[in-house]
Amino acid sequence: MFQHHSGPHQTFLPALSYLLSPSMRKQQLNRLRNAAKRFEQGLPVLTSRALELTSRGATALHRINAKVSSSSLLKKFKHIAKQ
Repeated sequence: MFQHHSGPHQTFLPALSYLLSPSMRKQQLNRLRNAAKRFEQGLPVLTSRALELTSRGATALHRINAKVSSSSLLKKFKHIAKQ
């Protein structure tokens, strides 16, 4: 089901480094933190640019055959947002 590409991480790393970069606006981190809280409580999550990027990141991770879901990515960003 998943295709293996040579150097799959190279295509995803720029997107991931952008999401994890210190220059990521505080507003985006707050959106991710709030979305993660709502997501974990089973509440509807409003679409935002940050969530769109998170969703794309999860899709990219699936493409490189990493077993990471949108949920675990949201938890990762929630952890980062707390720091």
